[in-house]
Amino acid sequence: MVAAAHTRGMKVILDIVCNHMGQLFFYDMNLNGRPDDYIEGNGSAASTSANTPADPVVQYNEYDPDFDPRGVQAFSSDGNDGRAPIIFLDNPASNQVPPQPAILQLASSYHGMGHILNFNDQYQSQHGDFTGGLKDLNTESLDVQKALEQAYEDWVVQVDLDAFRIDTIKHVGYDFWNYFLPTLRKNLAARGKGVTLTGLSCCPVSAVHRVRLRLPGYVCWDPRCCKPAGLFLGDQ
Repeated sequence: MVAAAHTRGMKVILDIVCNHMGQLFFYDMNLNGRPDDYIEGNGSAASTSANTPADPVVQYNEYDPDFDPRGVQAFSSDGNDGRAPIIFLDNPASNQVPPQPAILQLASSYHGMGHILNFNDQYQSQHGDFTGGLKDLNTESLDVQKALEQAYEDWVVQVDLDAFRIDTIKHVGYDFWNYFLPTLRKNLAARGKGVTLTGLSCCPVSAVHRVRLRLPGYVCWDPRCCKPAGLFLGDQ
C-alpha cells in the first residue's frame, strides 16, 4: 500500500503513540484475581443521632480506576493492602494479549496510577492513564525508551514511511523526548532513512515545549485555540 501511494506521488503518515498503550491489564484491587466492576455504599448521609458515618456510593472499575499518586491501591477486609497487582490479559478473541517486546509485559513499564482526574495537574497529566483503561507508559524508563524507539525506527525502515504524527506529546516528559527524537533521527540516518515528525496536542502547547523538544510543529484539534483548527507544521 505504501509503495502504491509513493508511485502516485503521495506521502504516508503513521499515527503513533508514545504515552500509553491499550487496555492491556487490570488492577486487582480486591485481590481476587479477576477484573471486576462493582459498586459499594448505599448513599446514606452521616447521622449524628445514630452515630453512623456517611456511606457514599462508590464505583470501582479495575480496568479504569481513579488516579492515586501512590499507585492504584488494593484493599481487603483488613484494610489497605498497598499497591494493587497488575494482571495482564490474554484473550486473543478480544485482541487483548500481552504486548511485545517483552519489556512491555512488566508492571514496572507502566506508572500504574489510574486515570487522570485533573488534566491541568502536570504530574497527573504525565503519569495517569487515559480514561477507558489506556495504560500510561513509564516513559522515564530507559528500557521503555529504547523499546519504543526501536519499534518506530523499524516501522520506517521496513514499511518505508514518510512521517509520524506523534499523539499526546504534552503528556510525556522531556526525558523521553530528549532520548527518543535525536536517537530516532540518528539511527534512521545511519540506515539511509529519514522521517518527518509532527506532534499533536490539545492546545495550548507552549513555545517553550516545542523548542525544548526540537519539534517546532504540532497539530491542534481544538478550534477554541487554533483558527483554523488543524494547524500543521512539519519537522524535517
